[in-house]
Amino acid sequence: MTAEVAVINQYGVALAADSAATLNNGKVYNTANKLFMLSKYEPIGIMINGSSHYMHVPWETLIKDFREELRDGVFSTLSEYVEHFWSYLEVGNGSKYFTENVQRSLCEKRVGQQIESLKKLILNCFDKELDQELDYQKLKARAYELTLQLIDNEKEKAKEGEILKNFNDEDKEKFIEEYSDTVIDMSKSILGYAVEQFKDEDFKTLVDLLGELIIRRSFIVYSEVVIAGYGKEELFPQLQAFNVGVMFNNKIRKSQSSIHESTNEEGCQGDVITFAQTNTARSFIRGVDPILEGYIYEYSNTLKNQYISLLKDSGALQKLAEIEFDTDKLVEEMSKCAESSKEDISSYIVSEHLSPMASVINSLPKNELIEMAESLVSMVALRMKMSDAAESVGGPVDVAVISKGDGFVWVKRKHYFKPEFNRHFFDNYYRH
Repeated sequence: MTAEVAVINQYGVALAADSAATLNNGKVYNTANKLFMLSKYEPIGIMINGSSHYMHVPWETLIKDFREELRDGVFSTLSEYVEHFWSYLEVGNGSKYFTENVQRSLCEKRVGQQIESLKKLILNCFDKELDQELDYQKLKARAYELTLQLIDNEKEKAKEGEILKNFNDEDKEKFIEEYSDTVIDMSKSILGYAVEQFKDEDFKTLVDLLGELIIRRSFIVYSEVVIAGYGKEELFPQLQAFNVGVMFNNKIRKSQSSIHESTNEEGCQGDVITFAQTNTARSFIRGVDPILEGYIYEYSNTLKNQYISLLKDSGALQKLAEIEFDTDKLVEEMSKCAESSKEDISSYIVSEHLSPMASVINSLPKNELIEMAESLVSMVALRMKMSDAAESVGGPVDVAVISKGDGFVWVKRKHYFKPEFNRHFFDNYYRH
């Protein structure tokens, strides 16, 4: 896991990232680089969290290769830099890494992961059936019914999702054409007797579900890419973040996860944007732990339901109904009170924590932006260290600040080598 923070106002944007990288076997290294310059010359930075590779290529390699291709190129807006970066990966020099074989193998892996997720849903539903005494044939029949029902439900949910930019029904049809046999073979292998009775039209429904998911905002394993800074014509810093999944049909499956546009318009305030491990930093900003906040909201509903049950069980509601008291209105008002308490808590958080915090952030000079970003990442690392979970956040904190006048400035940056022994590295850096 990772902890990354961006603190942004009209003066600039400070970026901070920890150094922990967790391998598949659970081992953690505290030497990963997650914060980079996107341009050697212009005020643009990029952070990576989630998977450290994209399509089997390290993000660091892709970013530095893009930087070499960009050289001293300049764009008017941050959005243009962002589009140029994606274009480089899809059709530019970066696309050489993503051959048809690589795309197919990773897409097949994604298909397997989605069918495994479907298997978990089936097993969760099927566990409830095990209390009944059913013979093997009846179990198979019930598994068939449940699987079809779940596929239909998941398909309806999928259609409610956002269609990814640059994707459409043609991409879905291409997936169906090229991956139908793969989906059928994998479903037979993974789902077993749940699909033994599947007819051709049933498999078509399953393939259609996965076709819907390939063009929509559905990510299993993904990276988050955060790009921040200034275009040539922009006076104030901008930030855009994206969830990025496997490439399909030579197009990157990506969805914008966050955006901040600083302006001089009335009401535009500074902001703290957290990525990956966010709960600890959000607790500081909001004044309450997000998990605790969710529990409070859930508990208010539980209390309401318990109170209504108590009134029913005690016969109080029946007695009130006998004197022609509107009991439905009473239950409705109790529900409104529960919802009102949630709104009151949210309003309190905004008025007592978020608004004052935003007001202060709005006026912070660059050195204070830096300190806040670094402190929040360090706070997450300390919280992880004090918990019984794996220390998936930690190591040195890399910190940079980007401003219109000074550009991209490293404040803290770990090196795997000693600068005094590698003068040639710095001499070569700006050669091109």
